[in-house]
Amino acid sequence: MFRFGMMGCGNIAAKFVRAAALAEDCTVCAAASKNPERARNFAAANGIPQAYGNYEEMLEREKPDAVYIAVLPSDHARLTALCLRHHVPVLCEKAMFQNFSEAEKICALSRETGTFFMEAMWSRFLPAERRAEEWVRSGRIGNLRLIQATIGFAAEDNPENRYLNAALGGGTANDILVYAVEIADLYLEAAKSAEEGEGRPGADHSVFCKSAESSACSEGEDRLGAEHGTCGEVGRMPEICSLYTEKKYGVDVLTLLTLRKYGIPVQLNTSFVSPCREEMILLGDQGRIEIPHPHYASEAVLYSADGKPAEHFTDTETQNGFVYEIREVMRCVRAGVQESPRVPHALNLAYGKIQDRIRAAEPAGKSSWKPQRTGKM
Repeated sequence: MFRFGMMGCGNIAAKFVRAAALAEDCTVCAAASKNPERARNFAAANGIPQAYGNYEEMLEREKPDAVYIAVLPSDHARLTALCLRHHVPVLCEKAMFQNFSEAEKICALSRETGTFFMEAMWSRFLPAERRAEEWVRSGRIGNLRLIQATIGFAAEDNPENRYLNAALGGGTANDILVYAVEIADLYLEAAKSAEEGEGRPGADHSVFCKSAESSACSEGEDRLGAEHGTCGEVGRMPEICSLYTEKKYGVDVLTLLTLRKYGIPVQLNTSFVSPCREEMILLGDQGRIEIPHPHYASEAVLYSADGKPAEHFTDTETQNGFVYEIREVMRCVRAGVQESPRVPHALNLAYGKIQDRIRAAEPAGKSSWKPQRTGKM
């Protein structure tokens, strides 16, 4: 039986417990929180046998096969490091890190200890995303020419709200932009595979060269993570082409980001200032794919070159989308590998660079966001 320990006892942790019950040969053996009473209540409510008010005590006493980290983003890196130093594999909620430095240090610690970690980017495993990936890989929309995505909602205008609280890891870059970037990357890699006529991108040693003399390593600061990654495992990192951000309470509340990878532009919009029509659109020269709510997708629609629907996939089987990432962690840990090919560490390194750029960027203008008022004028 594969035993997960829990760090964090919120709503998303409860969803994980339900998913673990659906995965074969898997259980949650213990829950831990900084608040002992919270841990006890969570364990009792979710049928978990042990509860701890200290994270390290849980690791030492339970020796779980892996830990699922579901605390606020501000504590992700610290707790991941704690687990890795105890040689306990980690599945951590996204965004797993808040900057490139955190990602780089944890990647190094994973190599040093020989211990697996994976960001809980569950979206990359969902059947709807896999079907869309298959369409791109098989050339159903021809050559991929552009990806567009919008994800967002109107967060409560309150500096204590975790979405807007810098001390708690607030901001779109630490919460929803990571979905847009890392899901888009899935389709960029599929497009590259389709172009090469292979199942996956080939090795690009010029990109991962650590020599400063390499042309790929001297293309400027917008080349993300060119010196990192595993040759042949992941392809070229994206370039930032443009960035617009509005900030409030010290965090980004609206971010418009344009990237380019393999020569394909990617336009990403994320917002905490207004409700959005959430979707990802993959535009090819022979058709397009539309994915509503890409971060928790349950459907994908393929359109032919004439704009007519050619295929509509609806996921009718998934009961809890977290089950796929749980199975992947179990598979990887049992195989003794340090990272998942589906959510490789290079994603964390590249995204850390994006987070750094957004945090350092001067706001493009004052946010016009104000609390809504209702009633007669």
